[in-house]
Formats: sequence, C-alpha cells, structure tokens
Amino acid sequence: MTMNGALESRQLPEADHASLRGDHAGTESRYTIALKGSVDDRWAEAFRLSQAESKSYQRFRLNRATATIGFTCREVDGAVHVLDMLESLDQLLKEANERFDFWSNQNPAVAAARQLRGIA
Repeated sequence: MTMNGALESRQLPEADHASLRGDHAGTESRYTIALKGSVDDRWAEAFRLSQAESKSYQRFRLNRATATIGFTCREVDGAVHVLDMLESLDQLLKEANERFDFWSNQNPAVAAARQLRGIA
C-alpha cells in the first residue's frame, strides 16, 4: 500500500514471447519463456489453482526464482505445436490473473475489509 492507503498498482504476469528459448535433447525440446510482471506467493497460488483446472495446462512448470515457465514438446510435433502451447500458456496466464484479480479486488471479504480500513 502507498502512504495514503491506496493499493499500489502492479503489472500482472504475462508471457514475454520474445524471450522464448529452446534446448533440443534427443526427441524432445525443452522451452522456457520469461514472465513480465510481479510473481509473488499469492499469484503463484492463483497460477497453480488455474493450472489444476485443466489437463492441458499440466505441461507448464513455473519457476518462481527465475520468473520463467518451462514446457516440453516432442520434435515430431513441430513448430505449430509450440505455437499452440504458447496460446495455451497465454490462456492459463489470463485465468491465473483473473483469479488473482478477484482475490485482490472483487472478493467481497477483501472489499469489506478495505472499506472498514477506509481504503475503498
């Protein structure tokens, strides 16, 4: 919070597509992509819960220490599959950000607490 009690704005994480890197090993390629934005404990939990809701999100691994997400693709799947994975990742990040936003701003319990403290 700022000195006057207002909540600080923060950039929610999004994929930095320009940072995509691939390492080829045998029949698979391991990709990593950097996140732009703040990755804290609460956002990481929103990511984990959003990820648990769909099997298609299970291939993504969040590395909080480096603010990156990794995933693996088979070489035979080709570049189109990598693009599909990036689209899926963008959707996962959108869902995690919406969950985090709800927890932070729209949750009635949070709103009531802010109102009691005169922050609303």
